[in-house]
Amino acid sequence: MDRAGAFAAAMTMSLGFPVEVASSPAAAAAEAQILVTTTPSTQPLVTSDSLHPGLHVTAIGSDTEHKRELDADVLRVADLVVCDHRGQSERLGELRGAIADGFDPAGVIELGDVIAGRVPGRPSADATTVCDLTGTGAQDTAIATLAVARCVETGVGTRVEV
Repeated sequence: MDRAGAFAAAMTMSLGFPVEVASSPAAAAAEAQILVTTTPSTQPLVTSDSLHPGLHVTAIGSDTEHKRELDADVLRVADLVVCDHRGQSERLGELRGAIADGFDPAGVIELGDVIAGRVPGRPSADATTVCDLTGTGAQDTAIATLAVARCVETGVGTRVEV
């Protein structure tokens, strides 16, 4: 068994629900409501063809000038593009590569503004959204804490003890 298959089998046993290996990023996206990319890729792995209504993509692997996980068209066709810190995302994140490919970042908003309620987040349940996270530790911790609290309040999600 390959490493991905072995990992999926171990996680299935550990978590008590099925964990499967996708054949490609597009195959993973087709089955997902949330797609999180965490790779060291230097070439886009996710294209606009992989997107579907309601999909949320969080790209966290692009955190240096040479990494890239999303094709510029992913940001172009998304209904909402959010980044953790605009200047940092334009220098290190997915915005850097997309801007180099002609993407206009005028409509990109910062995650802190969404969380603080200064600007609206997801416009509808079927909106395709993208979040470019380059890594701001304090903000990451605050976001995770808020997400867990909201899931507990609304009774959604699956608690996984690790």
